Amino acid sequence: MISVDFGVAWMHSRFGHIGIVVAVTIIVLFSWLGAAPLWDEDEPRNAGCAAEMLERGDWVVPWFNGELRTHKPVMLYWLMMSAYSLFGVNEFSARFWSAVLGTGTVLLTYLIGVRLFDAKRGLLAALVLASTITPVMLSRAATPDAVLIFLLTLAIAIYVVAVTGKTGSSRMVVDYPSDRRVLSLMYGVMGLAVLAKGPIGLVLPTAIIGMFLLVRRLPERSGDAVSSSRIFAWVAACLRPFHPGHFVKTCLAMKPVTATLACLVVALPWYVVVTLRTDGEWTRGFFLDHNVGRFAQSMEHHGGPIIYYPLVMCAGFFPWSVFFIPLGLDLAQRLKQPDDAHASRIFCLCWVGVVVGLFSLAGTKLPSYVAPCYPGLALLMADFAVRLAEGKSSLRMCWPRFSIGTLIAVGVALTVGLVFLARHFSPGDELVAIVALPLIAGGIVSWMLLRSRPQFAIGTFAVTAIVFTAGLLGPAAARIGQRQQIASLMNTVNSLSSAPELRAAGAFRSSWVFYAGHPVREDHVSRLSPFLAQDADHFAITTLADLDTLETPLPAGVDVLAEIPFFTRPDKTLVLLGRASSHEQTVTRPTDTSGTRIR
Repeated sequence: MISVDFGVAWMHSRFGHIGIVVAVTIIVLFSWLGAAPLWDEDEPRNAGCAAEMLERGDWVVPWFNGELRTHKPVMLYWLMMSAYSLFGVNEFSARFWSAVLGTGTVLLTYLIGVRLFDAKRGLLAALVLASTITPVMLSRAATPDAVLIFLLTLAIAIYVVAVTGKTGSSRMVVDYPSDRRVLSLMYGVMGLAVLAKGPIGLVLPTAIIGMFLLVRRLPERSGDAVSSSRIFAWVAACLRPFHPGHFVKTCLAMKPVTATLACLVVALPWYVVVTLRTDGEWTRGFFLDHNVGRFAQSMEHHGGPIIYYPLVMCAGFFPWSVFFIPLGLDLAQRLKQPDDAHASRIFCLCWVGVVVGLFSLAGTKLPSYVAPCYPGLALLMADFAVRLAEGKSSLRMCWPRFSIGTLIAVGVALTVGLVFLARHFSPGDELVAIVALPLIAGGIVSWMLLRSRPQFAIGTFAVTAIVFTAGLLGPAAARIGQRQQIASLMNTVNSLSSAPELRAAGAFRSSWVFYAGHPVREDHVSRLSPFLAQDADHFAITTLADLDTLETPLPAGVDVLAEIPFFTRPDKTLVLLGRASSHEQTVTRPTDTSGTRIR
Protein backbone atom coordinates (compact mmCIF):
# COMPACT_ATOMS: atom_id res chain seq x y z
CA MET A 1 0.00 0.00 0.00
CA ILE A 2 2.87 2.35 0.84
CA SER A 3 4.53 1.66 -2.51
CA VAL A 4 1.26 2.38 -4.33
CA ASP A 5 0.80 5.66 -2.47
CA PHE A 6 4.39 6.58 -3.22
CA GLY A 7 3.85 5.85 -6.92
CA VAL A 8 0.73 8.00 -7.02
CA ALA A 9 2.51 10.83 -5.21
CA TRP A 10 5.47 10.60 -7.61
CA MET A 11 3.14 10.80 -10.60
CA HIS A 12 1.71 14.05 -9.23
CA SER A 13 5.08 15.60 -8.28
CA ARG A 14 7.12 17.93 -10.46
CA PHE A 15 9.83 15.29 -10.86
CA GLY A 16 7.17 12.78 -11.82
CA HIS A 17 5.79 15.14 -14.44
CA ILE A 18 9.25 15.72 -15.89
CA GLY A 19 9.83 11.97 -15.97
CA ILE A 20 6.60 11.45 -17.89
CA VAL A 21 7.42 14.23 -20.36
CA VAL A 22 10.95 12.93 -20.98
CA ALA A 23 9.72 9.36 -21.45
CA VAL A 24 7.07 10.44 -23.96
CA THR A 25 9.45 12.65 -25.93
CA ILE A 26 12.09 9.93 -26.12
CA ILE A 27 9.50 7.55 -27.57
CA VAL A 28 7.99 10.07 -29.96
CA LEU A 29 11.11 11.95 -31.08
CA PHE A 30 13.96 9.42 -30.97
CA SER A 31 12.39 6.14 -32.06
CA TRP A 32 13.27 5.31 -35.70
CA LEU A 33 14.98 8.72 -35.89
CA GLY A 34 17.60 7.62 -38.40
CA ALA A 35 15.62 4.86 -40.07
CA ALA A 36 14.25 6.89 -42.97
CA PRO A 37 16.57 8.40 -45.59
CA LEU A 38 16.66 12.19 -45.74
CA TRP A 39 13.55 13.70 -47.30
CA ASP A 40 14.05 16.06 -50.24
CA GLU A 41 14.68 18.91 -50.45
CA ASP A 42 15.48 20.75 -47.20
CA GLU A 43 16.88 17.89 -45.13
CA PRO A 44 19.67 16.82 -47.52
CA ARG A 45 20.57 20.43 -48.29
CA ASN A 46 21.13 21.19 -44.62
CA ALA A 47 22.74 17.86 -43.79
CA GLY A 48 24.89 17.99 -46.93
CA CYS A 49 26.01 21.55 -46.15
CA ALA A 50 27.18 20.55 -42.67
CA ALA A 51 28.97 17.48 -44.08
CA GLU A 52 30.70 19.59 -46.73
CA MET A 53 31.76 22.20 -44.18
CA LEU A 54 33.18 19.45 -41.96
CA GLU A 55 35.05 17.91 -44.88
CA ARG A 56 36.49 21.29 -45.81
CA GLY A 57 37.36 22.04 -42.19
CA ASP A 58 35.47 25.32 -42.56
CA TRP A 59 33.27 26.26 -39.58
CA VAL A 60 32.36 29.69 -40.98
CA VAL A 61 31.18 29.59 -44.61
CA PRO A 62 28.22 27.34 -45.54
CA TRP A 63 28.73 25.25 -48.70
CA PHE A 64 26.51 22.78 -50.51
CA ASN A 65 27.21 20.91 -53.73
CA GLY A 66 30.39 22.92 -54.14
CA GLU A 67 28.54 26.25 -54.05
CA LEU A 68 27.99 28.94 -51.45
CA ARG A 69 24.74 28.32 -49.53
CA THR A 70 23.07 31.54 -48.43
CA HIS A 71 19.73 30.11 -47.28
CA LYS A 72 20.39 29.90 -43.52
CA PRO A 73 22.90 31.07 -40.89
CA VAL A 74 25.38 28.72 -39.29
CA MET A 75 23.88 27.48 -36.00
CA LEU A 76 22.26 24.33 -37.41
CA TYR A 77 25.40 23.43 -39.32
CA TRP A 78 27.52 23.75 -36.18
CA LEU A 79 25.19 21.41 -34.32
CA MET A 80 25.17 18.88 -37.15
CA MET A 81 28.94 19.00 -37.48
CA SER A 82 29.32 18.21 -33.78
CA ALA A 83 26.93 15.25 -34.17
CA TYR A 84 28.81 14.04 -37.26
CA SER A 85 32.03 14.11 -35.24
CA LEU A 86 30.44 11.86 -32.60
CA PHE A 87 28.20 9.51 -34.59
CA GLY A 88 29.48 9.76 -38.16
CA VAL A 89 27.77 11.29 -41.18
CA ASN A 90 24.33 9.69 -41.33
CA GLU A 91 20.64 10.43 -40.94
CA PHE A 92 20.58 9.97 -37.17
CA SER A 93 23.41 12.48 -36.71
CA ALA A 94 21.73 14.99 -39.03
CA ARG A 95 18.51 14.84 -37.00
CA PHE A 96 20.00 14.29 -33.53
CA TRP A 97 20.07 17.90 -32.34
CA SER A 98 16.60 18.59 -33.68
CA ALA A 99 15.27 15.79 -31.47
CA VAL A 100 17.30 16.97 -28.47
CA LEU A 101 16.11 20.55 -28.81
CA GLY A 102 12.57 19.37 -29.52
CA THR A 103 12.70 17.61 -26.17
CA GLY A 104 13.96 20.84 -24.63
CA THR A 105 11.05 22.79 -26.12
CA VAL A 106 8.54 20.35 -24.63
CA LEU A 107 10.19 20.65 -21.20
CA LEU A 108 10.20 24.46 -21.47
CA THR A 109 6.51 24.36 -22.33
CA TYR A 110 5.92 22.43 -19.11
CA LEU A 111 7.90 25.05 -17.15
CA ILE A 112 5.99 27.95 -18.72
CA GLY A 113 2.69 26.16 -18.08
CA VAL A 114 3.56 25.67 -14.41
CA ARG A 115 4.41 29.36 -13.99
CA LEU A 116 1.48 30.75 -15.98
CA PHE A 117 -1.17 28.24 -14.87
CA ASP A 118 -0.37 25.20 -12.70
CA ALA A 119 1.47 21.88 -12.84
CA LYS A 120 -1.51 19.97 -14.22
CA ARG A 121 -1.90 22.33 -17.17
CA GLY A 122 1.86 22.45 -17.68
CA LEU A 123 2.02 18.66 -17.94
CA LEU A 124 -0.87 18.44 -20.37
CA ALA A 125 0.53 21.29 -22.49
CA ALA A 126 3.84 19.43 -22.78
CA LEU A 127 2.03 16.24 -23.81
CA VAL A 128 -0.10 18.17 -26.31
CA LEU A 129 3.03 19.63 -27.92
CA ALA A 130 4.71 16.21 -27.99
CA SER A 131 1.74 14.61 -29.75
CA THR A 132 0.93 17.01 -32.59
CA ILE A 133 2.14 16.49 -36.13
CA THR A 134 4.14 19.60 -37.03
CA PRO A 135 6.11 20.06 -33.77
CA VAL A 136 7.05 16.36 -33.76
CA MET A 137 7.86 16.32 -37.47
CA LEU A 138 10.16 19.36 -37.16
CA SER A 139 11.84 17.82 -34.12
CA ARG A 140 12.63 14.76 -36.25
CA ALA A 141 13.91 16.74 -39.26
CA ALA A 142 17.34 18.02 -40.26
CA THR A 143 16.10 21.61 -40.53
CA PRO A 144 16.70 24.77 -38.43
CA ASP A 145 13.07 24.99 -37.29
CA ALA A 146 13.55 22.94 -34.10
CA VAL A 147 16.56 25.11 -33.19
CA LEU A 148 14.61 28.34 -33.69
CA ILE A 149 11.56 27.09 -31.80
CA PHE A 150 13.67 25.96 -28.85
CA LEU A 151 15.58 29.24 -28.58
CA LEU A 152 12.42 31.32 -28.98
CA THR A 153 10.66 29.26 -26.31
CA LEU A 154 13.71 29.54 -24.05
CA ALA A 155 13.70 33.34 -24.35
CA ILE A 156 9.99 33.41 -23.53
CA ALA A 157 10.55 31.04 -20.60
CA ILE A 158 13.19 33.39 -19.17
CA TYR A 159 10.70 36.25 -19.42
CA VAL A 160 7.88 34.24 -17.85
CA VAL A 161 10.02 33.04 -14.93
CA ALA A 162 11.21 36.60 -14.33
CA VAL A 163 7.72 38.14 -14.21
CA THR A 164 5.80 35.42 -12.36
CA GLY A 165 5.84 34.42 -8.75
CA LYS A 166 6.24 30.84 -7.58
CA THR A 167 3.02 31.11 -5.63
CA GLY A 168 0.03 33.38 -5.56
CA SER A 169 -3.09 33.73 -7.61
CA SER A 170 -2.09 36.67 -9.80
CA ARG A 171 0.66 34.73 -11.59
CA MET A 172 2.06 37.87 -13.26
CA VAL A 173 3.89 39.71 -10.46
CA VAL A 174 5.47 42.37 -12.69
CA ASP A 175 5.04 43.34 -16.33
CA TYR A 176 8.69 43.31 -17.33
CA PRO A 177 11.93 42.23 -15.62
CA SER A 178 14.15 45.06 -14.38
CA ASP A 179 17.29 42.99 -13.69
CA ARG A 180 19.73 43.70 -16.52
CA ARG A 181 21.34 40.30 -16.04
CA VAL A 182 18.01 38.64 -16.80
CA LEU A 183 17.46 40.94 -19.78
CA SER A 184 20.96 40.26 -21.09
CA LEU A 185 20.39 36.53 -20.81
CA MET A 186 17.01 36.73 -22.53
CA TYR A 187 18.28 38.89 -25.39
CA GLY A 188 21.46 36.82 -25.64
CA VAL A 189 19.31 33.75 -26.29
CA MET A 190 17.56 35.73 -29.01
CA GLY A 191 21.03 36.40 -30.44
CA LEU A 192 21.53 32.65 -30.71
CA ALA A 193 18.19 32.48 -32.51
CA VAL A 194 19.53 35.07 -34.98
CA LEU A 195 22.42 32.67 -35.63
CA ALA A 196 19.85 29.92 -36.24
CA LYS A 197 17.41 31.63 -38.62
CA GLY A 198 18.31 35.29 -38.99
CA PRO A 199 16.55 38.50 -37.82
CA ILE A 200 13.31 36.63 -37.15
CA GLY A 201 15.06 35.16 -34.10
CA LEU A 202 14.95 38.61 -32.49
CA VAL A 203 11.79 39.96 -34.12
CA LEU A 204 9.43 37.14 -33.09
CA PRO A 205 10.05 36.92 -29.32
CA THR A 206 10.28 40.69 -28.85
CA ALA A 207 7.06 41.15 -30.84
CA ILE A 208 5.28 38.51 -28.72
CA ILE A 209 6.39 40.03 -25.43
CA GLY A 210 5.85 43.55 -26.77
CA MET A 211 2.30 42.77 -27.90
CA PHE A 212 1.50 41.39 -24.46
CA LEU A 213 2.89 44.52 -22.81
CA LEU A 214 0.86 46.74 -25.15
CA VAL A 215 -2.28 44.99 -23.96
CA ARG A 216 -1.20 44.46 -20.34
CA ARG A 217 -0.03 48.04 -19.72
CA LEU A 218 -2.93 49.67 -21.58
CA PRO A 219 -4.04 52.75 -19.60
CA GLU A 220 -7.60 52.97 -18.36
CA ARG A 221 -10.09 54.89 -20.47
CA SER A 222 -10.79 58.37 -19.18
CA GLY A 223 -13.70 60.33 -20.53
CA ASP A 224 -13.83 58.55 -23.90
CA ALA A 225 -17.03 59.04 -25.81
CA VAL A 226 -18.87 55.80 -26.28
CA SER A 227 -19.65 55.21 -29.93
CA SER A 228 -23.09 54.02 -30.91
CA SER A 229 -21.51 51.91 -33.67
CA ARG A 230 -20.39 48.49 -32.52
CA ILE A 231 -18.09 48.11 -35.52
CA PHE A 232 -16.42 51.45 -34.82
CA ALA A 233 -16.04 50.59 -31.15
CA TRP A 234 -14.50 47.21 -32.04
CA VAL A 235 -12.00 48.80 -34.46
CA ALA A 236 -11.12 51.46 -31.89
CA ALA A 237 -10.51 48.80 -29.24
CA CYS A 238 -8.19 46.88 -31.59
CA LEU A 239 -6.20 50.01 -32.47
CA ARG A 240 -6.03 51.35 -28.92
CA PRO A 241 -2.89 49.36 -27.91
CA PHE A 242 -1.07 50.93 -30.87
CA HIS A 243 -1.62 54.53 -29.84
CA PRO A 244 1.71 56.22 -30.73
CA GLY A 245 2.45 57.46 -27.24
CA HIS A 246 1.60 54.15 -25.60
CA PHE A 247 3.51 52.22 -28.27
CA VAL A 248 6.72 54.27 -27.86
CA LYS A 249 6.52 54.11 -24.07
CA THR A 250 6.16 50.31 -24.19
CA CYS A 251 9.07 49.92 -26.61
CA LEU A 252 11.31 51.99 -24.34
CA ALA A 253 10.26 49.87 -21.36
CA MET A 254 11.67 46.81 -23.15
CA LYS A 255 15.20 48.30 -22.96
CA PRO A 256 15.98 48.37 -26.70
CA VAL A 257 19.63 49.36 -26.14
CA THR A 258 20.22 46.34 -23.91
CA ALA A 259 18.40 44.14 -26.42
CA THR A 260 20.51 45.37 -29.32
CA LEU A 261 23.83 45.09 -27.52
CA ALA A 262 23.17 41.61 -26.08
CA CYS A 263 21.98 40.28 -29.42
CA LEU A 264 24.91 41.78 -31.33
CA VAL A 265 27.51 40.46 -28.90
CA VAL A 266 26.28 36.93 -29.57
CA ALA A 267 25.41 37.01 -33.27
CA LEU A 268 27.46 39.77 -34.91
CA PRO A 269 30.96 38.16 -34.86
CA TRP A 270 29.99 35.30 -37.17
CA TYR A 271 28.04 37.59 -39.52
CA VAL A 272 31.08 39.88 -39.81
CA VAL A 273 33.49 37.01 -40.45
CA VAL A 274 31.28 35.30 -43.07
CA THR A 275 30.79 38.66 -44.80
CA LEU A 276 34.53 39.23 -44.99
CA ARG A 277 35.25 35.65 -46.08
CA THR A 278 32.74 35.80 -48.96
CA ASP A 279 33.23 39.46 -49.96
CA GLY A 280 29.66 40.18 -48.89
CA GLU A 281 28.12 37.57 -51.22
CA TRP A 282 26.63 35.44 -48.40
CA THR A 283 25.25 38.51 -46.60
CA ARG A 284 23.61 39.91 -49.73
CA GLY A 285 22.08 36.57 -50.65
CA PHE A 286 20.77 35.84 -47.17
CA PHE A 287 19.32 39.23 -46.25
CA LEU A 288 18.10 40.40 -49.64
CA ASP A 289 16.91 37.13 -51.20
CA HIS A 290 15.93 34.95 -48.24
CA ASN A 291 14.61 37.64 -45.87
CA VAL A 292 13.42 40.73 -47.73
CA GLY A 293 12.61 38.73 -50.87
CA ARG A 294 10.64 36.01 -49.08
CA PHE A 295 8.61 38.54 -47.10
CA ALA A 296 7.88 40.81 -50.05
CA GLN A 297 6.89 38.15 -52.58
CA SER A 298 6.14 34.48 -53.00
CA MET A 299 9.27 32.43 -53.73
CA GLU A 300 9.55 28.89 -55.11
CA HIS A 301 5.73 28.81 -55.58
CA HIS A 302 5.21 28.96 -51.80
CA GLY A 303 2.35 31.40 -51.53
CA GLY A 304 -1.19 31.38 -50.25
CA PRO A 305 -4.21 33.47 -49.19
CA ILE A 306 -4.46 35.39 -45.94
CA ILE A 307 -6.26 32.42 -44.32
CA TYR A 308 -3.45 30.04 -45.33
CA TYR A 309 -2.08 29.54 -41.81
CA PRO A 310 -5.36 28.96 -39.96
CA LEU A 311 -6.05 26.18 -42.46
CA VAL A 312 -2.50 24.82 -42.19
CA MET A 313 -2.72 24.76 -38.39
CA CYS A 314 -5.74 22.45 -38.56
CA ALA A 315 -3.43 19.84 -40.06
CA GLY A 316 -0.23 20.84 -38.27
CA PHE A 317 -1.79 20.77 -34.80
CA PHE A 318 -3.71 17.55 -35.41
CA PRO A 319 -5.06 15.56 -33.52
CA TRP A 320 -5.64 18.33 -30.96
CA SER A 321 -6.85 20.73 -33.66
CA VAL A 322 -10.25 18.98 -33.59
CA PHE A 323 -10.88 21.06 -30.44
CA PHE A 324 -10.21 24.40 -32.16
CA ILE A 325 -13.87 25.42 -32.32
CA PRO A 326 -14.73 24.66 -28.66
CA LEU A 327 -11.38 26.15 -27.62
CA GLY A 328 -12.25 29.40 -29.39
CA LEU A 329 -15.75 29.52 -27.91
CA ASP A 330 -14.45 28.80 -24.43
CA LEU A 331 -11.71 31.42 -24.71
CA ALA A 332 -14.25 34.03 -25.73
CA GLN A 333 -16.23 33.29 -22.56
CA ARG A 334 -13.10 33.27 -20.35
CA LEU A 335 -11.95 36.65 -21.64
CA LYS A 336 -15.34 38.16 -20.77
CA GLN A 337 -15.12 36.75 -17.24
CA PRO A 338 -11.52 37.40 -16.06
CA ASP A 339 -10.06 35.17 -13.38
CA ASP A 340 -6.60 34.54 -11.89
CA ALA A 341 -5.29 33.12 -15.18
CA HIS A 342 -6.61 35.99 -17.33
CA ALA A 343 -3.18 37.53 -17.95
CA SER A 344 -1.72 34.11 -18.73
CA ARG A 345 -4.34 33.49 -21.40
CA ILE A 346 -3.74 36.94 -22.89
CA PHE A 347 -0.01 36.19 -23.07
CA CYS A 348 -0.58 32.88 -24.86
CA LEU A 349 -3.02 34.55 -27.26
CA CYS A 350 -0.38 37.18 -28.06
CA TRP A 351 2.12 34.36 -28.62
CA VAL A 352 -0.12 32.70 -31.17
CA GLY A 353 -1.56 35.85 -32.71
CA VAL A 354 1.74 37.61 -33.35
CA VAL A 355 3.34 34.62 -35.08
CA VAL A 356 0.32 33.84 -37.24
CA GLY A 357 -0.37 37.50 -38.02
CA LEU A 358 3.21 38.33 -38.94
CA PHE A 359 3.70 35.40 -41.31
CA SER A 360 0.24 35.84 -42.82
CA LEU A 361 1.46 39.18 -44.17
CA ALA A 362 4.53 37.62 -45.79
CA GLY A 363 4.52 36.77 -49.47
CA THR A 364 6.22 33.40 -49.04
CA LYS A 365 4.27 30.94 -46.91
CA LEU A 366 5.32 27.54 -45.61
CA PRO A 367 3.59 25.38 -42.96
CA SER A 368 6.66 25.40 -40.73
CA TYR A 369 6.80 29.20 -40.47
CA VAL A 370 4.08 29.37 -37.78
CA ALA A 371 5.46 26.44 -35.77
CA PRO A 372 7.01 28.79 -33.14
CA CYS A 373 3.48 29.57 -31.93
CA TYR A 374 2.61 25.94 -31.16
CA PRO A 375 3.94 25.95 -27.55
CA GLY A 376 1.62 28.87 -26.79
CA LEU A 377 -1.26 27.14 -28.55
CA ALA A 378 -0.54 23.97 -26.56
CA LEU A 379 -0.82 25.98 -23.32
CA LEU A 380 -4.22 27.36 -24.36
CA MET A 381 -5.38 23.89 -25.37
CA ALA A 382 -4.24 22.40 -22.06
CA ASP A 383 -6.03 25.11 -20.07
CA PHE A 384 -9.25 24.38 -21.95
CA ALA A 385 -8.88 20.58 -21.72
CA VAL A 386 -8.25 20.63 -17.96
CA ARG A 387 -11.33 22.76 -17.30
CA LEU A 388 -13.34 20.46 -19.57
CA ALA A 389 -12.06 17.44 -17.65
CA GLU A 390 -12.89 19.08 -14.33
CA GLY A 391 -16.40 20.04 -15.48
CA LYS A 392 -15.64 23.76 -15.18
CA SER A 393 -16.28 24.66 -18.80
CA SER A 394 -19.62 26.31 -19.53
CA LEU A 395 -19.68 25.01 -23.10
CA ARG A 396 -22.51 22.77 -24.20
CA MET A 397 -21.37 19.16 -24.38
CA CYS A 398 -22.28 18.98 -28.06
CA TRP A 399 -19.10 20.86 -28.99
CA PRO A 400 -16.59 18.46 -27.38
CA ARG A 401 -18.62 15.55 -28.75
CA PHE A 402 -18.46 17.12 -32.21
CA SER A 403 -14.67 17.41 -31.85
CA ILE A 404 -14.18 13.78 -30.85
CA GLY A 405 -16.57 12.71 -33.59
CA THR A 406 -14.37 14.63 -36.03
CA LEU A 407 -11.36 12.67 -34.75
CA ILE A 408 -13.13 9.38 -35.49
CA ALA A 409 -14.15 10.57 -38.96
CA VAL A 410 -10.60 11.70 -39.75
CA GLY A 411 -9.31 8.34 -38.53
CA VAL A 412 -11.58 6.51 -40.97
CA ALA A 413 -10.71 8.84 -43.85
CA LEU A 414 -7.01 8.63 -43.09
CA THR A 415 -7.08 4.84 -43.02
CA VAL A 416 -8.68 4.73 -46.46
CA GLY A 417 -6.46 7.51 -47.77
CA LEU A 418 -3.21 5.91 -46.63
CA VAL A 419 -4.16 2.64 -48.30
CA PHE A 420 -4.88 4.48 -51.55
CA LEU A 421 -1.65 6.52 -51.43
CA ALA A 422 0.43 3.45 -50.62
CA ARG A 423 -1.02 1.54 -53.56
CA HIS A 424 -0.30 4.45 -55.90
CA PHE A 425 3.12 5.64 -54.69
CA SER A 426 4.49 2.75 -52.63
CA PRO A 427 2.89 -0.59 -53.54
CA GLY A 428 3.23 -3.18 -50.81
CA ASP A 429 3.20 -0.64 -47.97
CA GLU A 430 -0.57 -0.59 -47.44
CA LEU A 431 0.09 -1.84 -43.90
CA VAL A 432 1.10 1.68 -42.84
CA ALA A 433 -2.61 2.52 -42.73
CA ILE A 434 -2.84 0.82 -39.33
CA VAL A 435 -1.28 3.94 -37.75
CA ALA A 436 -4.68 5.64 -38.15
CA LEU A 437 -6.60 2.92 -36.30
CA PRO A 438 -5.78 4.38 -32.83
CA LEU A 439 -7.68 7.52 -33.86
CA ILE A 440 -10.81 5.45 -34.40
CA ALA A 441 -10.44 3.28 -31.29
CA GLY A 442 -9.30 6.10 -29.02
CA GLY A 443 -11.97 8.42 -30.37
CA ILE A 444 -14.74 5.91 -29.65
CA VAL A 445 -13.51 5.34 -26.08
CA SER A 446 -13.18 9.10 -25.47
CA TRP A 447 -16.69 9.66 -26.83
CA MET A 448 -18.12 7.06 -24.45
CA LEU A 449 -16.30 8.50 -21.42
CA LEU A 450 -16.83 12.19 -22.14
CA ARG A 451 -20.13 12.67 -20.34
CA SER A 452 -19.66 10.42 -17.31
CA ARG A 453 -15.87 10.52 -16.78
CA PRO A 454 -14.45 13.51 -18.66
CA GLN A 455 -11.03 13.26 -17.00
CA PHE A 456 -10.58 9.76 -18.38
CA ALA A 457 -11.86 10.96 -21.75
CA ILE A 458 -9.16 13.66 -21.97
CA GLY A 459 -6.53 11.19 -20.75
CA THR A 460 -7.60 8.68 -23.39
CA PHE A 461 -7.47 11.38 -26.05
CA ALA A 462 -3.92 12.33 -25.00
CA VAL A 463 -2.73 8.71 -25.15
CA THR A 464 -4.41 8.34 -28.55
CA ALA A 465 -2.62 11.43 -29.87
CA ILE A 466 0.75 10.19 -28.60
CA VAL A 467 0.33 6.71 -30.11
CA PHE A 468 -0.88 8.07 -33.45
CA THR A 469 1.83 10.73 -33.85
CA ALA A 470 4.61 8.38 -32.75
CA GLY A 471 3.42 5.70 -35.16
CA LEU A 472 2.89 8.01 -38.12
CA LEU A 473 6.21 9.87 -37.92
CA GLY A 474 8.22 6.90 -36.63
CA PRO A 475 7.76 3.41 -38.10
CA ALA A 476 5.29 4.42 -40.84
CA ALA A 477 7.53 7.20 -42.18
CA ALA A 478 10.55 4.89 -41.94
CA ARG A 479 8.74 2.16 -43.87
CA ILE A 480 7.81 4.56 -46.68
CA GLY A 481 11.23 6.21 -46.63
CA GLN A 482 12.99 2.91 -47.25
CA ARG A 483 11.52 3.01 -50.75
CA GLN A 484 14.17 5.58 -51.54
CA GLN A 485 17.01 3.63 -53.13
CA ILE A 486 19.24 6.54 -54.08
CA ALA A 487 21.78 5.61 -51.40
CA SER A 488 22.25 2.23 -53.08
CA LEU A 489 22.76 3.92 -56.43
CA MET A 490 25.41 6.18 -54.96
CA ASN A 491 27.05 3.18 -53.29
CA THR A 492 27.40 1.68 -56.75
CA VAL A 493 29.10 4.83 -58.06
CA ASN A 494 31.51 5.02 -55.13
CA SER A 495 32.34 1.32 -55.36
CA LEU A 496 33.38 1.76 -59.00
CA SER A 497 35.59 4.80 -58.58
CA SER A 498 37.57 6.44 -55.81
CA ALA A 499 37.18 9.86 -57.47
CA PRO A 500 33.96 9.82 -59.50
CA GLU A 501 32.48 12.83 -61.25
CA LEU A 502 28.71 12.66 -61.39
CA ARG A 503 26.20 14.54 -63.53
CA ALA A 504 22.40 14.60 -63.33
CA ALA A 505 20.26 15.31 -66.36
CA GLY A 506 16.49 15.52 -66.63
CA ALA A 507 16.08 15.09 -62.88
CA PHE A 508 17.85 16.22 -59.72
CA ARG A 509 17.30 15.84 -55.99
CA SER A 510 19.40 17.34 -53.20
CA SER A 511 19.59 13.95 -51.46
CA TRP A 512 21.76 12.69 -54.32
CA VAL A 513 24.52 15.06 -53.23
CA PHE A 514 24.36 13.94 -49.61
CA TYR A 515 24.49 10.23 -50.37
CA ALA A 516 27.13 10.61 -53.08
CA GLY A 517 29.45 12.40 -50.68
CA HIS A 518 30.63 14.74 -53.45
CA PRO A 519 29.08 17.34 -55.79
CA VAL A 520 26.50 16.30 -58.37
CA ARG A 521 26.35 18.74 -61.26
CA GLU A 522 23.15 19.35 -63.19
CA ASP A 523 23.46 19.10 -66.97
CA HIS A 524 21.37 18.73 -70.11
CA VAL A 525 20.63 15.30 -71.53
CA SER A 526 22.15 16.25 -74.87
CA ARG A 527 25.57 16.76 -73.23
CA LEU A 528 25.73 13.41 -71.45
CA SER A 529 27.39 11.45 -74.27
CA PRO A 530 30.42 13.78 -74.62
CA PHE A 531 30.78 13.92 -70.83
CA LEU A 532 30.69 10.13 -70.42
CA ALA A 533 33.19 9.67 -73.26
CA GLN A 534 35.83 11.84 -71.57
CA ASP A 535 36.80 9.61 -68.64
CA ALA A 536 36.06 6.23 -67.10
CA ASP A 537 35.38 7.98 -63.78
CA HIS A 538 32.48 9.95 -65.28
CA PHE A 539 28.96 8.81 -64.38
CA ALA A 540 25.50 10.21 -65.01
CA ILE A 541 22.00 9.84 -63.60
CA THR A 542 18.98 10.45 -65.79
CA THR A 543 15.52 9.03 -66.31
CA LEU A 544 14.75 6.15 -68.61
CA ALA A 545 12.45 8.41 -70.62
CA ASP A 546 15.18 11.04 -71.10
CA LEU A 547 17.66 8.32 -72.06
CA ASP A 548 15.36 7.31 -74.91
CA THR A 549 15.48 10.86 -76.28
CA LEU A 550 19.26 10.86 -76.85
CA GLU A 551 19.99 11.86 -80.43
CA THR A 552 23.49 10.35 -80.32
CA PRO A 553 24.29 6.83 -79.08
CA LEU A 554 26.12 6.31 -75.83
CA PRO A 555 29.92 6.10 -76.18
CA ALA A 556 31.51 2.67 -76.55
CA GLY A 557 31.74 0.89 -73.21
CA VAL A 558 29.12 3.11 -71.54
CA ASP A 559 26.01 1.29 -70.49
CA VAL A 560 23.17 1.34 -67.98
CA LEU A 561 24.84 0.16 -64.79
CA ALA A 562 21.72 0.18 -62.60
CA GLU A 563 18.17 1.43 -62.47
CA ILE A 564 15.84 2.23 -59.58
CA PRO A 565 12.31 3.61 -59.19
CA PHE A 566 12.16 7.40 -58.93
CA PHE A 567 10.78 7.87 -55.39
CA THR A 568 7.24 9.38 -55.37
CA ARG A 569 7.28 9.30 -59.18
CA PRO A 570 5.89 5.84 -60.07
CA ASP A 571 5.81 6.77 -63.74
CA LYS A 572 9.58 7.33 -63.92
CA THR A 573 12.72 5.22 -63.53
CA LEU A 574 16.21 6.53 -62.71
CA VAL A 575 19.18 5.01 -64.53
CA LEU A 576 22.89 5.17 -63.76
CA LEU A 577 25.17 5.46 -66.80
CA GLY A 578 28.88 4.70 -66.80
CA ARG A 579 31.61 2.20 -67.62
CA ALA A 580 31.74 -1.06 -65.73
CA SER A 581 34.32 -2.83 -67.87
CA SER A 582 37.08 -0.39 -66.87
CA HIS A 583 36.74 -1.29 -63.20
CA GLU A 584 37.53 -4.46 -61.33
CA GLN A 585 34.28 -4.75 -59.40
CA THR A 586 31.18 -6.29 -60.84
CA VAL A 587 28.13 -4.02 -60.89
CA THR A 588 24.88 -5.39 -59.55
CA ARG A 589 21.42 -3.90 -59.50
CA PRO A 590 20.92 -1.82 -56.32
CA THR A 591 18.77 -3.57 -53.76
CA ASP A 592 20.21 -2.25 -50.49
CA THR A 593 17.99 0.51 -49.14
CA SER A 594 20.35 1.56 -46.36
CA GLY A 595 20.48 5.32 -46.09
CA THR A 596 23.98 5.62 -44.61
CA ARG A 597 26.03 8.19 -46.47
CA ILE A 598 29.21 6.91 -48.11
CA ARG A 599 32.35 8.92 -47.41
